[in-house]
Amino acid sequence: MKALICIGCWATLVVALQAAAEETDCPAMPLGVHKVTTATSTVYIAVAKAKPLMEDEGSFAIAEAEARLEARRGLIQYLSPGAKQMQFRGLIDASTCRAYGEVFATLQFDEGNTQKATKMQNLMRDSILRNPTR
Repeated sequence: MKALICIGCWATLVVALQAAAEETDCPAMPLGVHKVTTATSTVYIAVAKAKPLMEDEGSFAIAEAEARLEARRGLIQYLSPGAKQMQFRGLIDASTCRAYGEVFATLQFDEGNTQKATKMQNLMRDSILRNPTR
């Protein structure tokens, strides 16, 4: 009987530790904008959080959208201080996670992808200008 109680305690402890480990990975970085230089380009990572008003899925969905907007706003302010609007050329990878009753959004903006997208747009524009269709 004592062995069964001990096994039950261990199983409960393992499940609790796994849940705590999953929550501590969210977010992977502190709040704010971080510049990470890789071998091929520079990646900007913005992390923001929002708190849902209630504990239902609709409130969490709104909080996720709000966190993504806050992360984007932080990224824009970091890349171009004082600018009211800025368009990003290239992809922005966005992810959200939930921990401690809050929602966190992480945006990754890769300068290398931006340069590739700009080069591709310029090549397409030049091609169209040289060979216009009627």
